[in-house]
Amino acid sequence: MRIASSLIARLTSLYVMLFAASVAILFALVWFVTSRSMTAQLMANVRREAVSLADEYRATGARAAAAIVERRLQRGGLAYYLLQRRDGAWIAGNIAPVAPVLGPLDLQVRLQSSGEAAGEQTPGDLRDAIGYGVLLGDGTFVLAGEDVGRLQATRSAIFTAFAVGGGVSVVLAIFGGLALSAGFLRRVESVNRTARQVMAGQLDARVTVREGGDELDRLAANLNAMLDRIQSLMESLKQVSNDIAHDLRTPLARLRQNLETAKAGATTLEEFRSSTEAAIAETDGLLKTFSALLRIAQIESGSRKTGFAQVDLSELFELAALTFTAVAEDQGHALVAEIEGGIAICGDRELLLQLVTNLVENAIRHTPRGSRIEVRLQRAIEPKASADVIATVIDNGPGIPAADRGKVFRRFHRLEASRTTPGSGLGLALVAAVAELHGARIALGDNGPGLIVEVRFSAPTGARLERLATAVLP
Repeated sequence: MRIASSLIARLTSLYVMLFAASVAILFALVWFVTSRSMTAQLMANVRREAVSLADEYRATGARAAAAIVERRLQRGGLAYYLLQRRDGAWIAGNIAPVAPVLGPLDLQVRLQSSGEAAGEQTPGDLRDAIGYGVLLGDGTFVLAGEDVGRLQATRSAIFTAFAVGGGVSVVLAIFGGLALSAGFLRRVESVNRTARQVMAGQLDARVTVREGGDELDRLAANLNAMLDRIQSLMESLKQVSNDIAHDLRTPLARLRQNLETAKAGATTLEEFRSSTEAAIAETDGLLKTFSALLRIAQIESGSRKTGFAQVDLSELFELAALTFTAVAEDQGHALVAEIEGGIAICGDRELLLQLVTNLVENAIRHTPRGSRIEVRLQRAIEPKASADVIATVIDNGPGIPAADRGKVFRRFHRLEASRTTPGSGLGLALVAAVAELHGARIALGDNGPGLIVEVRFSAPTGARLERLATAVLP
């Protein structure tokens, strides 16, 4: 990679240009303010001297005014003074006569002594000056002036200071730009290195996050969260693939066996029909399993969120409890419902009904006869979560060991390793997918004996809460 086209070169160049531009603007500002201030001060001084000398001339006459000029030159007043007659003849001062100009003026002057004024003139250098001229009533011209050498020296000093300081600043800017760019690119390279490791198959590689917590650290944290999610999905996919291969092998083997029996062993129409019906039953079970897998995949994709609407959760739980009361009684269970009225959330009605159905079916299927099953729906009583909604299904059956509670929401996971009871192990996986789609949290607890399944729906906020309140309240 060429250095001129690299990001570090572009960032450094931009940094140096911005720094140089700021120094140039500061130099122009200081130059302008200093020059204008010194020029105004010099002009005020020469004007005051010229007006004062003109007043002296009017009050005392030419001879006294000439003496005053000489005294001021000896005492170290302004750099230049001039008194000259109407005809341009020199009266007093230290510069040669000039063309009379009223008010402020820029001029070039040549020093002159009294001897030169008497006719002994010698050539001299011209000097730049600013002055102020006053023309008196008798035609006498009074001029006071100051050398601009101090102003030029000040300007030169400012220019030198900014030239040296600007050069040092540009050098520092180059080193600072290189250091900042290098630090930035090192952190970018950390992201690139992690990406290469992930592409190479190291799914556990993560971007280093510093303790500073700046924008790049937040970006790295988000990337790590994304990689965590990708790793989780890949592991889940791998687990699902293994589980599919393991759990579907047995029903496929039974299906083949039934078909083999129908083909080779059936000697009567009744035997053929029996083997065929068994094969159809196995096929239906397989189709239900694949349908559940596709449904979970659809839920996890988030596409169902587009159809979210207000759902009366109280009415939904009452419907589920009423539906399963007879089923529970047929299997020797007692189903009790405690449902708070007027609870509504934003979600998918069909999926939420599937969630409560699976939880109640799971409790009925995996508890012995005589068990008590409770279905509860209520608002949270904690002050900080007063708008949260908690759905709970409680039983007093054998429960789930603490070591297995984190696994039961995986696809095809079943506590019964022999797989002798009906089911595919996808019921709680579907519950987990629906809960995640609705932003709910699932927790499993011990009822001593039995199991507590709690699904907490977070409180809606902002406009969403306002819409729900408007729809629910009369």
